Amino acid sequence: MKFFRITLFFLFGLLCNSSICLGKASTEDIDSLISALNNQARDFSKDGNFLKSEELLLKVLDLKMLYMPDSLNKLISTYGNLGSINLSMLRFDKAIEYFDKTIELIELNDPDYKYKYILYSNISDLYFTQRDYAKGIQFFKSMYYDFSSKISLLSNENIAIEYSILAKIISKYQAYFTKEELKQFDTPENYIRKAELLIPNNPSELELLYLSVCNNTAFDSNIEFKELYFAKRKQLLDTYYADNDYRRIRYLRDYGYFEYYIKNNQAYGVELLNTAYELTIEKFGENSYWSGYFFGLFSNIYFSKGNYPVCIEFTQRRLQYSLKDYRKLSSFLENPKAEEIADIPGAYYVLKIKAKALYKMYLQNKNISYLNASYSSAELSIKLLEKIRNRIDTETSQYLVSAKEASIYNFSQIICNEMLRATGDLSYKNASFQFNEKGKAFTLLSSLRSKEAIKFGDIPIELTKKESDLNQQISTYSELILEEKEKEQPNQKRIDNWEANLFNLQLDYDKLIDFFEDKYPKYYELKYDNSVIGISDIQKKLSEDELLIEYSISDTVLFTYLIRKDISIIEQQKIDSSLSQNCTAFYQTITQQSFSENARNSFKNYTHFGHEIYRVLIEPYEKYIEGKNLIIIPDGHISYVPFDALLTEEVHYPDPEYYSLPYMIYQNGSSLSYSATIHFSENKYLKHPVNDILAFAPDYENLAELNPGYSFLRQNDLKKLRRIPGVKEEVRQISKILDAEVFIDNQATETTFKEKANDYKVLHLAMHTLIDDDNPLYSKLAFTQMVDTLNDGFLHTYEIYNMDLNADLTVLSSCNTGMGILQKGEGIQSLARGFTYAGCPSILMTLWEVADLSTVEIMTQFYFYLGQGKSKSESLRLAKIDYLAHADLLKSNPFFWSSFVIMGDTKAIYQPVPQKYIINILILLVPVLIILIVYWRYRKEANIKRS
Repeated sequence: MKFFRITLFFLFGLLCNSSICLGKASTEDIDSLISALNNQARDFSKDGNFLKSEELLLKVLDLKMLYMPDSLNKLISTYGNLGSINLSMLRFDKAIEYFDKTIELIELNDPDYKYKYILYSNISDLYFTQRDYAKGIQFFKSMYYDFSSKISLLSNENIAIEYSILAKIISKYQAYFTKEELKQFDTPENYIRKAELLIPNNPSELELLYLSVCNNTAFDSNIEFKELYFAKRKQLLDTYYADNDYRRIRYLRDYGYFEYYIKNNQAYGVELLNTAYELTIEKFGENSYWSGYFFGLFSNIYFSKGNYPVCIEFTQRRLQYSLKDYRKLSSFLENPKAEEIADIPGAYYVLKIKAKALYKMYLQNKNISYLNASYSSAELSIKLLEKIRNRIDTETSQYLVSAKEASIYNFSQIICNEMLRATGDLSYKNASFQFNEKGKAFTLLSSLRSKEAIKFGDIPIELTKKESDLNQQISTYSELILEEKEKEQPNQKRIDNWEANLFNLQLDYDKLIDFFEDKYPKYYELKYDNSVIGISDIQKKLSEDELLIEYSISDTVLFTYLIRKDISIIEQQKIDSSLSQNCTAFYQTITQQSFSENARNSFKNYTHFGHEIYRVLIEPYEKYIEGKNLIIIPDGHISYVPFDALLTEEVHYPDPEYYSLPYMIYQNGSSLSYSATIHFSENKYLKHPVNDILAFAPDYENLAELNPGYSFLRQNDLKKLRRIPGVKEEVRQISKILDAEVFIDNQATETTFKEKANDYKVLHLAMHTLIDDDNPLYSKLAFTQMVDTLNDGFLHTYEIYNMDLNADLTVLSSCNTGMGILQKGEGIQSLARGFTYAGCPSILMTLWEVADLSTVEIMTQFYFYLGQGKSKSESLRLAKIDYLAHADLLKSNPFFWSSFVIMGDTKAIYQPVPQKYIINILILLVPVLIILIVYWRYRKEANIKRS
């Protein structure tokens, strides 16, 4: 970040001195004045006086607007410089505003403008800094392709700058590129060497190049390479720059960091850092960017040393620097208000350190004021994290933030629990629960609220259509790119063209969303609603027979929140890695077992893990959950657990007697949810279709057929798509129980599903599933393989995201529809998640591959009980129990029945049978009563006339 801010202004400074910047002015005096102001602005920037630099640049902008309004070239560099300088002052929103204006001018003036790549690389780095990694990659790729096509038109200095940027971004963010994408680039080390050869006699540019290497933490693993460039940097400074030059101070700072953190020479590292710090304060003063860097660095160093008072002293000084208007904080316990903070990422970072340091101090002396301050610091840090996340529109980037920042939510719960114990104030119980909720499925909740905001944010219909069209085009190009990349010999030129189109579409989409936020307040309010549900609201929404259990797991602590109508409990347990390992082992024992070999060993493992997990997750709360239907919100590896198959007692049977095990399903029904906030959200705008069930059972007649049998799986391998013998019987049985429109064989097409899906209460899809763990949005359901002009026969997850469903329930009677990559803080990224986003409150999904004929049995009974007016979770529970009652020794194995789970709302869809009969009788009686009343009135009037 530090190098980024310095380099940004330097790069745009090149533009200011170029003929492109100055061109022909209206008079020589104006031309000279603009040049002088630009030079002064650059000098002030070097000294860290960014406010003065901005002031001068705004004067330059005014002069250009007044005297050169038609010369777009002359405005580009100034807007770019203003974007850079605002970024240096950590005004991210303002920086993006100026950068957007620069892009607009470049596109209006000349699409081939040769400095466009500098702007895009800066914006790319800006988004990386803000943790919006997907957008960072987008801008980087666009910049790289533009640079590659125009390299022959550029000067050596510009090429060297670009090589430096390529080295930095590729090395730091290579984890976000695919292997195929990385093949396009040279190694970061080679880019540095190439750049060095292009500018052998330019000290200022060489110093910036060496700085880029020394500041790049991605080179830390290559210590020899990094030490070489530290040595080159020092030699260059000794040759060309004075002892008090800011570049020397910067060198001492960077080398001190390298010695302390990378080489672990802590004493020498601190000595260098202290020297650099003293020189910085002496040259620039305490209220400067250069000083602010040290405050954050020293706060971390002193925390690691256990010197918490000094650590907090530096966090306070760093916080002061983060404010929009610098001011002294009154004490080491004070926190600024969220709206006072300009440098949100920087303040967020030090507030996390401060909260932990204060908590450590509280544990040492039990001073409650430290605990209070720790709580307020953690609370403020989460508010700032929400601001960071609200700026991110891409799902990929949100996932990365969820994974990296999960610890702050865990830590906040620990503080709340300590506050609850220390004060007895029950509000901290609710605060703890809400901190956990804020860290759960943030991306899904944010996506749902964004979708709701577009639908109900008072946006004109033509603009919502434009948003939908852009989304569709983005999805189309994304699919084209993915399919091309999956070919044995992909056409790179096609990929480059499509990615350029995708980039431009994404820019258009971002501009449209920015317009929505600016012009439609209701949209903004709905989209950025960060509120989560509290315990009391949950208790109001729970029925008498329901109970919610929500888990929060870290490396050392398990929090369990148990809520029912009359009671709420928080339990904090110390754990180690064994709980997560047991959950994974339990899942693997069920799904990877051999039914013919090592059966006894598999059974032994199953009974061990099945009860051990129950003992930790459920047993402590047995007296509270008796007779209740459980709404379970898992976390981490707990998401792998099929709770119905847990064992309520410890067993030591000599033989694999699965049919006689004490399964949890006999005591409690259960369902899963992503978060309590999502679970209890009410879709007030959901339409209620009159049609009951829409069922699909496709045929794969162009592919080979296997012999039917209970072991035949609805597998997820594209190359093994076979006919599934049981699916036709499955949908036919359903149609005998309830009113269902059934599409089988060649009628079961993707196009038909899309045309009809909005008009039914229940969607039933019995087919193959293809899971893509690398790209979860490209997992898909395989309809009959009859490609038409509209669809390819595969319903991808991203297509489901673009749908707007009215169904009460979607039944995914297929393999692995509830499985995918486990994303920390977000849960499992499954195909079923797409149906939640599309508006469906309940999904019946599977946690692994399902056997064909056992699926038919369970689905048939599920719909029978559903038609009787039972809740979704109770219907599934009774269907499984019926299945177990008739299962033989093999079929009673949990592999065959416990894969099915309900995700989301569990309310009944149909009315109970007696109630249904009563209503039907009343419906029949109403016409009879009307006829009798009319007849009675007629007779009465006739009698009156006679009399």
